[in-house]
Amino acid sequence: MRTHGCFTCAVAVAMNNYGHQIDPGQLNDKLNAIGGYDREGLLIWSKLEEAYPALVLASAFDTTLMPTSGSHVLIDEALTRIQDLVAMGIPVLVTVDVPGVNTPGLSDHIICLTDAEKWLANDSNGGVEVKLAEGYPYGPPEKAIFGARVLVGSPTAFPDYSTRKDKRDGQALWKAAQVSRGRNVATYSREIVKSFIGE
Repeated sequence: MRTHGCFTCAVAVAMNNYGHQIDPGQLNDKLNAIGGYDREGLLIWSKLEEAYPALVLASAFDTTLMPTSGSHVLIDEALTRIQDLVAMGIPVLVTVDVPGVNTPGLSDHIICLTDAEKWLANDSNGGVEVKLAEGYPYGPPEKAIFGARVLVGSPTAFPDYSTRKDKRDGQALWKAAQVSRGRNVATYSREIVKSFIGE
């Protein structure tokens, strides 16, 4: 947990958004019990989905800031994608570089972004809310975000949904993620279509 625990902490934050009352220690115990980590101590997503079928890793991508990745999303496109997801109630786990730790310019930490207008995130490094902006430890989002992991569940807690469309789209995205895993395909597919045509 000391070296790779930020991932488990960020996932626990996202899970709480989806109604799972769990802290990082409890999640760690559950994952250890089912072989939820690889030999390097990194989370195995399929094991998380096995333990919590309502959750789906819907997307994982690196931005053009991450020089070692084989595939990249342009940083501007990545930021728009992230903002759209958070608006729908989907917290996004973003990878950042902790200043003064490991190799400068490479991501070595993950935080849970909960507000993509103010660029606020929950950070296990100190257990605080942090801001991605000039003058803050990680810097502004266009210089800070090396990648994103999108864990989708049924949105329940944040944001406050400024429009009904945000909530409807968030629910539709969760249903689409379930369909992608072959779960309740006929029912959810019909509900997705109805949500997008406004029925």
